[in-house]
Formats: sequence, C-alpha cells, structure tokens
Amino acid sequence: MECGRLCSIVPGFRGRVVVRDLGRMDLLRQRLLELTALEQHAIVVEARYEDFLSPDKVHYWSAAFCARAIADLYAVFPSLRLVFCSNRKTAAEWTRSYFSAGLGRSRSRWRRGGRLQRRGHRAAWS
Repeated sequence: MECGRLCSIVPGFRGRVVVRDLGRMDLLRQRLLELTALEQHAIVVEARYEDFLSPDKVHYWSAAFCARAIADLYAVFPSLRLVFCSNRKTAAEWTRSYFSAGLGRSRSRWRRGGRLQRRGHRAAWS
C-alpha cells in the first residue's frame, strides 16, 4: 500500500461461481496459493455457508461434497480468510472495512520505520 507494491487483495465470488470452481479443485488451489503469497489476503463469498449445505442451492454437487471441499480449503490454507456474506452489500462493507484496517496498519508500520522485532515465538511490528 504505502510501499508501492500490492500488499492486499480480496477477490469476491458469487456462491454459484464457488460451486462451479469446486469441480476444478486443482485450479482453485493454484489460485489460492498465489493469493496467499500476499501479505493481506481474503476471499469474500457472496453466499451464506448454509447455502452450500442445501441441495436446492448446490445443483452440480452434493451438499456433503461442498462441505468437504470447503473444509479441505480451510485445512490446506489455514491462513486464508474465507468470509461468507449473505449479500453483495454485506460483502462490500466487509471488504471496505478490511482494506481500511489493512491500510491503517500499513501506514503505522511505515511511519515507525517498519522494523520487525521478535517477541517470543511471534514476530511483531515495532
């Protein structure tokens, strides 16, 4: 952000796109791997998690398959923020707040010189 490089990204997906992409899990994992290389990353899904467990809403796959696939994404990418929002307005608000918080952190680190200090087992910005 302040450093002139891309530090944050939040792609948004509609629920039906996620359902479609679950069938191409290798491609989806590759995209997520690229996404997690960034300092701040998240995926906003414009659907409730419950929608993926409803046979009426997931036409291509079974609800059990969708639940396993989403659980697999959480297991393979534990640092990934996968956020389910019930509508586009909520997704946009979450994304705006996320970028605002990230920008605030980035600016405060930049003002302090961005020195990274070790504290115990965790790294913390000074």
